[in-house]
Amino acid sequence: MDLIVCSTLKRARQTAAVVNRVLKCPVIYREELIERGFGEWEGKKIAPIREEVYYSSGNLYNYSCTESYKGIETPADLCKRVWGLVEELKEYYPGRNLLLVTHGGTMRSINAFFEGLGEDGMLPPIGAKNCQLMQYQA
Repeated sequence: MDLIVCSTLKRARQTAAVVNRVLKCPVIYREELIERGFGEWEGKKIAPIREEVYYSSGNLYNYSCTESYKGIETPADLCKRVWGLVEELKEYYPGRNLLLVTHGGTMRSINAFFEGLGEDGMLPPIGAKNCQLMQYQA
């Protein structure tokens, strides 16, 4: 591993520190990798949120949904933020092995960058568990 690129949020920083005990490589922290902003839902348990019409409509992860609901960062805004960083990393670190330490919503966006959006405009689910590695070729 040549470089760890990590979200500035506490849990990601802690994870990067643990991983880097073995890797012993440089770490940079980037705001672009923070979790998706969930507005009024920030910090709430997922179960009550699933009852909301917006959540169940599929708009929560639909790239074409460009209108914010209750202050939630739109999928398009999330992708713009994260995809911009991925493009920058590809440009500045070509051929290097990078480890991105981030969060679930952000990973959906990274997955969409490399795998594409669904035909219905949905960000693909990542299907990864906490601390699971996902590998992409740039």
